[in-house]
Amino acid sequence: MPQLTTASNGPVTGSARFVAGDLRALPVTGPFDAVVSWGNSFGYLTPEDSARSLAGMRAVLRRGGRLALESLSVAETWLPGGVAERAEYAFGGVRMRVVNRYDAAESRVESEVAFTDEDGRVEHARLAHRVHTSGELVRMLRAAGFADVALSDGEGAFKLGSPRLVAVATA
Repeated sequence: MPQLTTASNGPVTGSARFVAGDLRALPVTGPFDAVVSWGNSFGYLTPEDSARSLAGMRAVLRRGGRLALESLSVAETWLPGGVAERAEYAFGGVRMRVVNRYDAAESRVESEVAFTDEDGRVEHARLAHRVHTSGELVRMLRAAGFADVALSDGEGAFKLGSPRLVAVATA
């Protein structure tokens, strides 16, 4: 058996099984010890679909299992500086240019994105990302059946201006 050592609990034996799923329709397998929603994937669904997704994550967890959810775009990460109207990123030979518009009535960032590769080929995409407050996310997690919810920025306490939110919720 593989063995992991953790600083606080000593050796852990066993094997891990990983299952990938779609936020909109999680696999009905399990129960699992953990569900991970990482990479800022939370917020792309409607509020109703987000509630169903969180309930689905809770449903596949064993009692005491944990959900780890990361978001780079809860309201508190943007409030101090606002949503940048324009942004540009480069990675792997691709340049990404983004033009953002904030729809206050829907609490949604709408983005027009252009990807340009090294040969000058361009692809366009449109994105919409719902902006939740950290308190709203905690209420959604509790409504989905999660008990304890701890918030951090991955290194310390989550606070106004933190670059990201990491929520760990216990089933």
